Amino acid sequence: MSEENNVVPFQKTTKINPFHSEKETANERFFQNEVGISRYVGQKLVPITTDGLCPKIIEVIKVVHANGTLEIIRVIQIGKDSCSLSLDEWLNPTALKKAIYKIKGQTGQIIEKQEVYLASALDSLHEKNAKFRTEYRFCGWYQGRFLIPNSPSLQESETVVSELPYDIQGGKEKEAQKALELLLETAQTQGPILFASSLLAPLLEPLMLSRFGLFLSARAGAGKTELVKMMMCLYGSKWSSDQLLSFAGTTDNAALKKAEIARGLPFPIDNFRPQDGHTPRLQNMTIAIMEGQSKARLDRNGESKEQIQISCLPILT
Repeated sequence: MSEENNVVPFQKTTKINPFHSEKETANERFFQNEVGISRYVGQKLVPITTDGLCPKIIEVIKVVHANGTLEIIRVIQIGKDSCSLSLDEWLNPTALKKAIYKIKGQTGQIIEKQEVYLASALDSLHEKNAKFRTEYRFCGWYQGRFLIPNSPSLQESETVVSELPYDIQGGKEKEAQKALELLLETAQTQGPILFASSLLAPLLEPLMLSRFGLFLSARAGAGKTELVKMMMCLYGSKWSSDQLLSFAGTTDNAALKKAEIARGLPFPIDNFRPQDGHTPRLQNMTIAIMEGQSKARLDRNGESKEQIQISCLPILT
């Protein structure tokens, strides 16, 4: 049965689909051809879209956040254009209609007041053929695996997305060993401590070791930042070129947000300057990281949000 001429009964049943989270409309049937999408009312077809407007779901993404909450994102496509919709947008007929009109071009329209059936129709007609993917938006231990971008433990349908340049792509082992030897020779005191601590970071949580952090203090121009950047290349080569998170260019909340993402990994923060008023920020960050959880916050409904685990190893310069 082709996608262009497709009749699908939409029963109120439980799909074997971990991505599907909303309740389904009972006993609906939908039809699609080259003209558009319609629904059956008895034996009569009532158009939902017309004039060739045939959006389809091409991908369903289950997003896992650092606090364990799940978010479902659907990617819909019209022609060569596509857009992503959160679950709230998907369940809001007005938001769904608005998103479709942004990418539909000049062709087609959604029949007035029929947009309330559109999400159910697209789920029914296309979700079974969509690509399903899980996206983790944090690093660290999760359900017995250590998550980091490009980890070999990830399935083909899984990705880890990080705002920080953590990565585990293959490199040149002999060149890396030589670079590490030279680095340890250059920084004979700080180098071995920093290297050992960086390797220990992923083990703090599973071994239930005491939390700690590192603070590198030296005169300006002594190479503290470059030393940290080179050592961070154990967890991704982009650390050598990316600008480190700086005390001077961030807020408490922004820094803690990134610390939540860096679970089980070294977390470098550069340019600590007491003379510039950074001490209160350092105190707030240190308390949160050492306590192992984010600040208590309220959501938009005034209810307490679940506090997010923080288990990174802070390295301050």
